[in-house]
Amino acid sequence: MFKAACLGLVAALILSTVSATPAPVSRTKLSLTLEDRVLVHRLLEWAVANSNGKYKMPAVEPIVLRLSPYAMAEIACPGHLTCPVYGLHHVGSYVVMVLGVLPVEDQEHAILHELIHYLQSRADPSIHDCMTDFRDEMEAYRLQFKYRMIVQDYKGPAPTVSPSCAPDELK
Repeated sequence: MFKAACLGLVAALILSTVSATPAPVSRTKLSLTLEDRVLVHRLLEWAVANSNGKYKMPAVEPIVLRLSPYAMAEIACPGHLTCPVYGLHHVGSYVVMVLGVLPVEDQEHAILHELIHYLQSRADPSIHDCMTDFRDEMEAYRLQFKYRMIVQDYKGPAPTVSPSCAPDELK
């Protein structure tokens, strides 16, 4: 079962697999353009600069794949034709995936959200309990919202997330 199931979130998903091959090659975009690489670098720099010293710029930047809705459902929601997940990061890998059909402005902050999870997994790869995952998710949403307000001039409401951990997981 996916770790994100305990969070009850549909906007992001953290998988507890270390597979570096997230989807069949025929359904992913493997070659990143120079523009993609520049965007990933710029978003990582922003996340590091706004993390209050918690994260450092990684020596190896992750690969970002833009997936079709079918490919995303195949990975994040096996057995379903559709999936309400917009992005995911495989813990332990260098791959971040986002739904390629999102509008460009939404892809950017969705990529940022998953890059924050990438930085979190590099900062402390050993802890994966429900409450830690929830705190990581809250931080990713907080930084994503800050980015949207400052960089994208977003004026909408802040996202709300609540843990759905079992009582014995609340620590």
